Amino acid sequence: MDVVDLPNLFEETARRACLMVPRLAHVDPAKILVLAHRLPHRRLGQTVGFRAQRRVVHAVGSDALYAMSFSARLVALGSVREHDALDTVMHELWHVAEACDGTIRPMRHGVTFDAIVRTMRRAYLRAGGEPLPELAHDVRVRVRQMGLRADASGAFDVRERTTALGKLVPVTIEYVCPFGHVVVRSRRLARPSSCASCSKRFDPRFLLQPLAAN
Repeated sequence: MDVVDLPNLFEETARRACLMVPRLAHVDPAKILVLAHRLPHRRLGQTVGFRAQRRVVHAVGSDALYAMSFSARLVALGSVREHDALDTVMHELWHVAEACDGTIRPMRHGVTFDAIVRTMRRAYLRAGGEPLPELAHDVRVRVRQMGLRADASGAFDVRERTTALGKLVPVTIEYVCPFGHVVVRSRRLARPSSCASCSKRFDPRFLLQPLAAN
């Protein structure tokens, strides 16, 4: 069975986006180290500007000014919503400062940020860009991540390995209240809980019931 190179998959999508989307013309993909691995279940992506840190850091064997991480579950069949994968790529690219100098764009997350991301995704698709594929959980994939600590020179090592995609998808459990509010958790509730959207205090009228585990 062929191994799917996840970092390359995200890297190619980011490269095409920078060519096709006018708002991303300032981004030089060569300055981005693309990583793809397992992230906490609430996080789909993360961008670090090496010159935005308290001291300048870098990855061993790379001249990149940014490390851009993507959750492997973005391409796992049935693990995310329809536009999550492309939106995450656009979102992370928009974090790159206009100077593309290893610093982060000084713009907070919010309604305006999200609207720009959606606009860029639509521009990418209109220009002929393709969405990322959805892969079965038994597909073998190559992942890449940085070490957690830098050495004395500020260098992080970069590690790669191959594994089944399903092992990188966090188990999530969905709960629903009587009024249809869905709550996603990474662990089962240890005790009866009620919906916080319906009541700020515990109220048995709004008990959460499990839907399914992914």
